[in-house]
This record gives sequence, structure tokens and C-alpha cells, in this order.
Amino acid sequence: MGGACNFASSPQLLLQLYIICSITFISFGFTASASAKLHVQEVRVLREIAKKLGKRDWDFNKDPCSGQGNWSLLDERKGFESSVICDCSFNNNSSCHLVSIALKSQNLSGIIPPEFSKFRYLKTLDLSRNIFTGVIPPQWGTLRLEELSVMGNRLSGPFPKFITNMTTLRNLSIEGNHFTGPIPPEIGKLINLEKLHIQGTSLEGPIPSSIGSLTKLSDLRISDLTGRGSPFPPLSDMESMKTLILRNCLLFGEIPEYIGEVKKLKHLDVSFNNLRGEIPSTFIQLARIDFLYLTGNKLTGSVPPWLLERNKNADLSFNNFTWQSSSPDECSRGSVNIVESFSPSTITSRKAHSCLKQNFPCPASRDQQHYSLHINCGGNEITVNDNTTYQDDKEPRGASMFYSHPSEKWAFSSTGNFMDDDSEADAYIKTNESAISNVSSANAKLYTTARVSPLSLTYFGLCLMNGNYTVKLHFAEIIFTNDSSLSSLGKRIFDVYIQGNRVLKDFNIEDEAAGVAIPLVKTFVAVVTHHTLKIRLYWAGRGTTGIPLRGVYGPLISAISVDPNFKPPSNGSKRNVAVIVTGAVAGAIVLALLVLGVMWRNGWLGGKAAAAKELRGLDLQTGLFTQRQMKAATNNFDAENKVGEGGFGSVYKGSLSDGAVIAVKLLSSKSKQGNREFVNEIGMISALQHPNLVKLYGCCVEGNQLMIVYEYMENNCLSRALFGKEAKFRLKLDWPTRLKICLGVAKGLKYLHEESMIKIVHRDIKTSNVLLDKELNAKISDFGLAKLNEDDNTHISTRVAGTIGYMAPEYAMRGYLTNKADVYSFGVVALEIVSGKSNTNYRPKEEFVYLLDWAYVLQERGSLLELVDPELGSEYSSEEAMVMLNVALLCTNASPTLRPTMSQVVSMLEGRTPVQDLLSDPGFSAVNTKYKAIRNHFWQNPSHTYTMSINESYRTDSTGSCVEPEEAARLVRVSSLQHLLLMKPFLPENSFNHGNKVFSKRNQVPFSLFLPTGETAQPTVNVVDRNDTIYDFYGFPKPLYQIKYTPPGAPKLARRVKELLMACGIDHVDEDKKRGLDHGAWVPLMFMYPEADIPVCQLSVQPDRDGTHHYNMGKALAPLREEGVLILGSGSAVHNLGSRLPYGSPVPSWAMEFDNWLKDALIEGRYEDVNHYESKAPHPKMAHPWPDHFYPLHVAMGAAGEDSKARLVHSSWTDGTLSYASYQFTQPK
Repeated sequence: MGGACNFASSPQLLLQLYIICSITFISFGFTASASAKLHVQEVRVLREIAKKLGKRDWDFNKDPCSGQGNWSLLDERKGFESSVICDCSFNNNSSCHLVSIALKSQNLSGIIPPEFSKFRYLKTLDLSRNIFTGVIPPQWGTLRLEELSVMGNRLSGPFPKFITNMTTLRNLSIEGNHFTGPIPPEIGKLINLEKLHIQGTSLEGPIPSSIGSLTKLSDLRISDLTGRGSPFPPLSDMESMKTLILRNCLLFGEIPEYIGEVKKLKHLDVSFNNLRGEIPSTFIQLARIDFLYLTGNKLTGSVPPWLLERNKNADLSFNNFTWQSSSPDECSRGSVNIVESFSPSTITSRKAHSCLKQNFPCPASRDQQHYSLHINCGGNEITVNDNTTYQDDKEPRGASMFYSHPSEKWAFSSTGNFMDDDSEADAYIKTNESAISNVSSANAKLYTTARVSPLSLTYFGLCLMNGNYTVKLHFAEIIFTNDSSLSSLGKRIFDVYIQGNRVLKDFNIEDEAAGVAIPLVKTFVAVVTHHTLKIRLYWAGRGTTGIPLRGVYGPLISAISVDPNFKPPSNGSKRNVAVIVTGAVAGAIVLALLVLGVMWRNGWLGGKAAAAKELRGLDLQTGLFTQRQMKAATNNFDAENKVGEGGFGSVYKGSLSDGAVIAVKLLSSKSKQGNREFVNEIGMISALQHPNLVKLYGCCVEGNQLMIVYEYMENNCLSRALFGKEAKFRLKLDWPTRLKICLGVAKGLKYLHEESMIKIVHRDIKTSNVLLDKELNAKISDFGLAKLNEDDNTHISTRVAGTIGYMAPEYAMRGYLTNKADVYSFGVVALEIVSGKSNTNYRPKEEFVYLLDWAYVLQERGSLLELVDPELGSEYSSEEAMVMLNVALLCTNASPTLRPTMSQVVSMLEGRTPVQDLLSDPGFSAVNTKYKAIRNHFWQNPSHTYTMSINESYRTDSTGSCVEPEEAARLVRVSSLQHLLLMKPFLPENSFNHGNKVFSKRNQVPFSLFLPTGETAQPTVNVVDRNDTIYDFYGFPKPLYQIKYTPPGAPKLARRVKELLMACGIDHVDEDKKRGLDHGAWVPLMFMYPEADIPVCQLSVQPDRDGTHHYNMGKALAPLREEGVLILGSGSAVHNLGSRLPYGSPVPSWAMEFDNWLKDALIEGRYEDVNHYESKAPHPKMAHPWPDHFYPLHVAMGAAGEDSKARLVHSSWTDGTLSYASYQFTQPK
């Protein structure tokens, strides 16, 4: 007995027993007769496979089904499985066939042998965690497999469609490979699948809707797709789902309610998508959920209290929730992580920690801000050789945790749990037991510990002074080994982002360091603009996930150091930041003096006074090159090295003696303007460092030449990539790349306008000044025309300089310069990126002068997506395209005050801020003859860089029409006002223009109107852009129908109404595409704005539903009131009562009593009484309000809100019109 107890208590002996039993089962489990042998043909195939794979451990002297030899091995120490399983029940137990082959973690390489397809009875094939390359052999299409795994290899090519013919498959894993192309819709044929793993495969979206046919799935894992996005896939029939991972799959739209009704669900990860809307209320039913990851989306609404109270792992970080009084004040509530989850504008409590807000703002005053940061990730506080102290980072934390260091200098957020490791407590800190190589003993301490994360690990550097910093990330692979054990086969691969820019892709510590336990330091320059530095490490599903065991994959980092690239102030100093920066670049100013001195000596600047003037504001941080160096680098400016033309100079590719590839802009000393641009450009760019600005290496001022030396951009400029004259120079830019380029330009301008120490207006933003690097990242170049924009100047009056087709009208006509001129130019560039067409060269029809003109027409027609480049086909996100197009039209608003800032543009493009609806032409489509003359003049010569003085008395266009400056400015102001009315419901002026009429302030005009009216079987929005033809009927007074008020429809607003209704759970909303607006939609407007041209949206209600239903429907439309939409409602006693009485008959007293009660209840705000009129109103049974003249009132009340005020617009009885009354609902000021 004692021996038995000791045996049972020994884990090693238990493990050995398990292995022996497993091998015995594998060898003999299907053997029915000692004489049965594997079919000779299959033995021959095994020999072919062994030869191709170099497998020498298979002993063909023993029958593979005999249970002898080494045909079935499970070696825990070496970590591989090499097993074959036979079924010997054929031919009366006399013949065997292979039914299972597992060759896992054996370091096998090369092409997968197609001969596996010759095993006709094979059911299981597992080739996981090897180094196979090439494609999955198409010959496998004949197999009837039940389990197939090729995870963790290096396979490539498109998704093998023949796999979708293996309808017997129950488990399929292809994760951790390098496939290309989309997931085919044919995957829906695999109806017997129970497990499907497609993580980290490099495949493209969208997720096909056919995946909803796989109703037996209990484990679905898809991650890190590229290409097109898609709405949430239809998974409503998957009642057996336990694990659902759709991470970083480009999903948009809302999370379906039915997900909360999947009762068996234990793990849900839909992080890092573009999901919007609120957390479904049904999620409260997820009683078995252990892990919930909603990280990195655009979710709104409130955080459900029950989610904060549950003792479950939930990560809601990096979203856009609305903070409420019941919301938490801290960023981690138990095991719920909510860092950067709330819109800053919604947080009203002073107790709320700044970590709750997006971008993690710094609450400290300037003298409390930091200039450096050093963290020993996963370890104790230590001091290294240079006396730098690295702060401790020992907090173990968990699957959804946020931690802020007591020093308040840094924090981290960790997301994810290690899947399938059968462990309740994951280890997030790793310790190295072996010696660290190639480093001193003191510094080696940095690499003895490391923090790991299964999915995403973000470090925040808090309250740093704005400026440029050197960031050093310290790594060492301390988990995997370089011996012959299983640990040596591990591959850790992840991405690194700094300030939102990916700086390392598919980063493998061991490969980069050329070994394990070897320190590796990666150095970067980061720009801190809002006092926060963000370093994010993200596992994109690549590498191994189970070597040497589950729970060791994902990002790993040993230490972080952040040091300023400027000289910090002395202790106690409270000098202005400008003084700090000036002192930090004193050496650079010496360089500026040297450059300008040489130029003055050569007569290029016109003397000391001119030199001093040019020097003003310069902050140079560059090096000087000699002419000899430049000639050597460019092979004496060989024509073959010429890569383009920049502002006032040619550009050449060059190579320095150290191998660095550069671009050299060569300017002639004969051009005084070129000299001015030279000084301006080196002065501007030398002081700027940002990932989306071209980097300046230095300059050369020698002999007859002026030269500027930049970083070389491998893909030239955006103009050539989009519409280069030669096809070979044009690049096939897919949609994600276009979006990335557009966002990059926006971020670069945001830095120039709002984040740089010196605020700069570029003045010449265009596609030819956007350069593209090897990874197609956008970088703004050519600062020759840039202007400093001092903080106390609202605008600059200046000599106009820029490029026709990109200049803002107020700048082109009057020299009125603000950073909104760059915003306008950006809008034009954004249109060109989406359309692939040049603004100045593309004329779809003769009457359209340029691309922007055509965009306004399409926008007015509601067909803006026609602008999308046909080269993209259907491979783009229509939702993202609409965002970019609407942003572009906002940016090109004729009024500079109505254009967004670049930070707002970035927020809209990233989906953090909704884009305002555009409901009409923003102004440049005016048909006024003089306005056309202005427009034609400014776009008649697209290739010319235009310069004029604001003192010039007039300009003449190509037709000879003279346009005086004052008249031009007046026309722009009128056009701007018209557009202003489209975006704002009211203006502060005492009077204003609308159409061709002038309205007083008391009669201000909304830009659009919403009015529920009519009745249909389903809720129906009218998308016709006209009013209906009204005929005289029922003997109604003819003057009513002779009114010349013809309001247009509002199809875009109608579709917005439809979107809001369906988002709140209404399954179906029809679109009326035939009939125009009902007369009931425009009669009220006739009394309010007799001759205004206001677009109207009409919603027809359901007669078979009650008032409460329609009141709740109205609540779903509440966002309309924040979007400048005027809400009207109507209601009365009896439908068209006037038509049922003889003409001139008095109104029945019961009808008047009911209507008067209704009027008083509405004006007094007793909306609940109206909702329950059956018990509150007089004569309710006699009045029995007709649905289409009463329920619309309930919709209007719900949309306007409980605090709204109702105003009687007109009464049917006093005006002699139709028998109902209309009410206007407005919010109190």
C-alpha cells in the first residue's frame, strides 16, 4: 500500500505512465489481429513521405501497425509527437489502413508532400508547429478528413478552396501561417465543423456571411484580417458556441443582441474592430462568460453597472462610452479594465481619473511634468552602469487589468489570457534562470525579468513635457532555449506601436538578437504632443502558441527607457517652454548663422538686414554637407538619379558613404524666390520631427548651389502613385492603404497646426507634396511656402502663394491665411485619394470645372460613392469611404470658420467622432456668372503654382470676364453663408440669407425638417427628393394648393432616420421611392417659412401599433435634435374631419374640446397624458384619433425629448385647411 501511495504521489511517474498508456493505446487501439499488417501500398507511400521529409526515425523493418518500433512516439522532453494510428478491422481483421498521422513540433521543413492524399482512409492529419513552406497540396482535396491542422508553419498562397469540399471535417486549424487573399464564401459548406481556427493567417476580409451556416461550431477563432471590413457575421444559430474570437477583423456596425443569448459562451473577444453602438442589453444573460474583450472599438452609451459588479474578466478599454454619475472614477474596477474608455466631454466629475479619458490627458501643472522615464519591466527597481535608475514593475496583474505606478510617471494596460493552457492563474511576469550574454553584470539585471501579455500590452508615459524623445525598448528572449529541447522550437512574433504608428512588424526577438538570452535594444524617436507617450505591443496571431507549453506566446519586453532630445530645464525652473527649446537648439542656430552668412557673402540674401530678417524664427537642427559629398552621392547629379521636381528645384536620389540613401533637392542661386524658399524650408523642417513629416538630414551651401538633404522616399509621391502619366509609375493602392495615407497626411497637418512648438501653415498641401516611404506611409514635404502662425494671430494677410486647384477661396482671393487654408487643401487631397482622379485634370462633363465640383453634385444626388476609384472594384469599405468623402466636403467648405480643425479631422477619420451630415451643396456650385468667372479663373491652369498680391486691383479669367476683388470676396461670403445654413440650424446674426430671401432673426430657418405623417404597414421613410403633386379634392379651398411653396425631399436625412430606427431594434424600415412628400409635410412649413427651400424628411407610421410604441420609436430618433433638425408633429380628433362634414359646417363641440385639450397638454409639456389619452382626454371614444394624424405626434414627442417645448404652428380649424394641427418641438435654451 505504501508503495502504491508513493507511486501515485509522484508527478513524473504519473506522466511516464500516461505516456506509456497513450503509446500502448495508439499502437494497439485499432489492432484486432497480430497478423494484420498495413497495406503494402500505404507502406510504400510512407517511405516516399519519409524520404521527402528527411524522417529517419521511422523504422520500416517493423510494421507501422504492429505496435513495435518507433512508429508512435510522444516525447515530452523533446516536445514532439510522431505517431501513426491504424484501423485493422478491414477484411475480417486481416488488413490495416492508416487513419491518423501526427507529426507535430519536429522542425520539419520544405514543401508538404502531396502523397498524404494517397491514404484513402485517413481521418486525422496534424502537421502543427513545423517550418513547412509553400501551399497545402491540392491533391488533398480527395481526402475525407475529420481533423486537419497545419497551424504554426510558414505556408502561403490563397486559402485552399478544395478544403471546403472536405465536408466531413470537424476540426480545422490553419492559424499562424502566411496565406493571402480572402476567406472564400465556400467555407460555409463545412457544415460539420465544430472548431475553426483562422488566427494570424494574413488572410483578407471580409468574413463571409456563409460562415453563419456552420451551426455546429463551438470554437471559432478568426483574427488579424486585412483588406475590406464587414458587418458582424450572422452567428445567431450557433447555440453550441463556447469560444468566439473575432479580433482585429475589420468588423463594423453594432454587436448583435443575440450574442448575449448564446448560453454556453465562455470566451468572447471582438477587440480591435470598428464596432459601434452600445453594449447589448442581452449581455447580462452571459452567466457563464469568463472572459469578455471589447477593447479598441468605438462603442458608445453607458457602461452597464452589472458588468462592473461581476467578478469576471472584462476589458472595455479604448472605447467612446458616455460617462455618467454612476460610472466609476477609476480605470480598473476589480477585473474590469476601462482605461481610455470615455469621451472626455462627458466626464463631469472632478474625482474621475484622467486615465478614463481618451488620450490619457495629464492633470499636472507644467512644473510637475517629467522629462524622462525608465521602467524595469517585470522586475525590481535597479540602477545600471550609467547610474540610471529603472523603476520597479512587479505588479503581476491579469487578463484585463490597468496599473498605475505610485510615482504617477507611468502606467500599463494588459489585455488577454493565455488560451488553452488549462491554468487558472496565468503568469504575466517571466524570470530568466540562465546567464545573459554580451552585457555587463549590472546591465544584465535589466534582462533577468520581463513582462509578457497574451494579446496587447500598452505602456503609458505620463505627464511628459511635449517634445521629441529617444525611446529605447529592451528585449531578450528568456523563455525559449537554443538546445535540442522543445523550447528551442518556439517562435515569438509580435508588433510594436509607438504613438499609434507601427514601428516593428512581425518582430522576432530571437532572430533579431541572433540567439536567446542576448540583449537587444531597439531605438526610436517619438514625438510627445499631449504630454502622453503610448507604447503598445500587440500579438497578431503569429508564431507558436504551445511551445514548450501553452501560456508563453505573445509580446515580451524587458525594459523601457525614454530620454529627451532637448535639454531639460534645471531644477525649480519654470521658464517658458519656448525658452527651453531655444536653449536646446543653440547649436542649431549657430548652423543657421553659418548658412545665412555664406549666403549673404555670395549676395544671395541682399545684405545683413535681409539675413537677419530671414533668420528670425529659425530653429535649425541639421548638419552641413559639402558639394563634393553631394556630387559623390548622386553620381554628379546623373539624370538617371533624378526622381522628380520639388518646389523651386529638382530632386535626386543619392547614397552617402555610410550607405544611407538620401534625396537631394538642388536649387539654382539665380532664383531669388528659390533662395527665399531654401531658407524657409531648412528653417521650418529642421525644427520639426514627426512620423508624417519628411525628415531633413541637412543642407549644402557652397559655390553656386543650394541643396537640401532629405530622407529618401522609396515610393516617390502620392500624385505619381495615383495618376502618374506612365502606368508603370502608378501604384495599385488598396483601400486600407488609401485610408492610411489620408490619415497620415491628416496627422502631419494636425502636428503642424496644433502640436508643434511652432505653429505652421504649410500653404501648399497637394498630392505631389505627399511622399510615400517603403511601407507607403505618407509624409508631408516641400515646406518652401510654409508660414509661421503665431498663437496670438487669428490670421495672416500675406502674398498669395500656392497651387491652383488646392487653394482655399478666402486665401486665393484676399490673401486671408489661417491654418484652415491647409484644411481646405487637405479636403481636396482626400477627394483625390478616394477617387484616384486629379482635382484639376478630371472633368466628367463639360459643365463641371473640377473634381470638387462633381463631388458636390453627386453628394446632392445622394450618390457620393460614385466617386470611389473604379480600380478598387468592390474591395473597399463603403462606410469608411463615406466617412472620408464627407470629411473631404466638410474640409472644402467655402467658409473657413465652418471647416473642422485637423484634430477633428483625425478624430473623424479614426471613427472617434461622428461625421456631420452634409445635406446640400456647400457653396461652389453657385451658378452666378461672376462666381463662375472666379471659379474658372482659379482652376484654368492646373500645373501652375500661383502667386499674386492682394494689392492687385483685379483679375481676369480665361473668358475675359473681369472680377474685382471686393466683388469676389462678397460672392465668397454669400456662398459661405448658404453653406453655413446647411450645417447649423440657427445663426447669431440679426438677419441672414436663405435661398434668395432675407429672413429676420425671429424667423430663423432650420437646415432640415423631420415630420412623421401618413400610415403604412411598415415604418416607411420617403427618399424622394421632391414634393408630391397636389390636386383639388374633397372640395378643399383651392388657394391652399396654389401656394408656390415646393419644399424638396431629404433622402439623406431619411436614410439617417432609417439607420436610427433599425439600430434600436426595428427589424424593417421601408423606403418610399415613388411618391413624393405628403401635403401634410409641407403645409406647416407654408405658415412658418413661406418661401424658404427647406429639405423635409417624412416618416409614415404603423396603424396597428399603439401610441407607446410610436413614442419609443421617437426616442430612437433623439440624436436628430442634436444634428440641427427641426421636429414637427401633428394630431387631431378625427382623420380629415373637414372632408366628412358639409362645406361650411360648424366643428362639433366634442372635436373642439378634444383638440383644445390636446393643444394645452402639449404646450404645457404633459406628454404622458397624451400617451394615455384614453383615460385623460375628453370624449376619447368619440374622438378616436386616426393613426396617421395622431401617432406621428407620439413619434415627434419621443424624438424631441421630455424637456422639449411644443408650439402650435397652425390649427386646422382656424386656417380652414386639413383637419389636424401641427406643433413644433424645440429644446429649451
